[in-house]
Amino acid sequence: MEGNALDNLLELVNNALPDNQLYIGRIDGDTFTLLRILDQGDTNLKAYENKPIALSETYCHQVFITKAPVMIKNTAANRKTKSLPFTKQLAFRSYAGVPIYYQDGSLFGSLCAINLKPGQFDHHTMEVLEKFSRLFAHLMELEKQAKQDMLTKTYNRRYLHEYFEKASIKGTLLSIDLDGFKEVNDCYGHAAGNEILIEVTRRLEQNLREQDRLFRLGGDEFIIILPGSPNESFSRTCAQAIIASLSEWSDFSPAIDISVSIGIVHYQNKQSLKKLLQIADEGLYQAKQQGKGKFTMMPSG
Repeated sequence: MEGNALDNLLELVNNALPDNQLYIGRIDGDTFTLLRILDQGDTNLKAYENKPIALSETYCHQVFITKAPVMIKNTAANRKTKSLPFTKQLAFRSYAGVPIYYQDGSLFGSLCAINLKPGQFDHHTMEVLEKFSRLFAHLMELEKQAKQDMLTKTYNRRYLHEYFEKASIKGTLLSIDLDGFKEVNDCYGHAAGNEILIEVTRRLEQNLREQDRLFRLGGDEFIIILPGSPNESFSRTCAQAIIASLSEWSDFSPAIDISVSIGIVHYQNKQSLKKLLQIADEGLYQAKQQGKGKFTMMPSG
C-alpha cells in the first residue's frame, strides 16, 4: 500500500487515540517489518521503520501466536516481553495490537499502539484499533484489485507500469507468449482456455524467486521482470525452466499441445518500459520464427 495511505490511516487512529506511538507492521514468516510509524515522542522508534527484524523480538509476536488482539498492561512485568529490545532499550511499557487480515483470511500483520507509561490502554483502545484494522484490510483489498488480473490473480498491465517506475534501474525483462493457445481456445472454448491460463500462471510462478514479478498483459501474453544486475546465464536457465514447465501437458484435461516462446532483454540503466517491451517483443517474434518452445536474448539497444 502507498505510504500516504498508511500515514493517513495512522493520523486517523491518532485522532482517536492521541499521545501514543502508533505503527502498522507486516508479518512475513519469522520477520516483522514496521511499514509506517507515527512516533510522537523522542523514542527513536523511527529508526526501525522499513527494517525487517526478528518477529520473536517484537510485541506483535504475541498477535502472531494468538491470531487475536493482544493488550499488555506492563511490558516490563510480562515474562514474554520484559527482555525484548522495545522494552529494555526503548522503555515502552504499554502495548495494544490487533491483527490485520487479507480478505482470504491470511494474516498480513498488525496495527499497534505503544506507550512509555504502563496501564495506558483499555477495552476502548482495542475497539478503536480493531475498527481501523478492518478499514486498513478493506483499503488493501481495493488496492490489490486495482493491481490484479482478475482471471489469474497475478499482476496486471496497469501495475506493470507503476512497478517499473519504482523498480531497480537494473534488471531483465522476459516477454512470454503461448504457442498454440489460440487453436486450443477455439477448439475447447473460453472456459477451458481460462483454466489453461490459470495453470500457466501457476507454473510460471513456480519458476520465480520471491523478488521476481509476473504480469499478465492480456490474452496469453505475460511479462516477467527479474530485478537486479542482469546475468545472462541465469536468464538462460530461467527461460529454459519456463519452457520445460510449459511444454508438458500429458496429465492435463482436456488434451492439449501448447508450449511457450520468450523474448529476453537486459537493462543496465532505467530505460523506457515501452522501448524494452518493443525489444522483448521482437525477440519473442524471432523465437516463434524458430519454432515452438524457443527463446531469444536481445541486446538492450
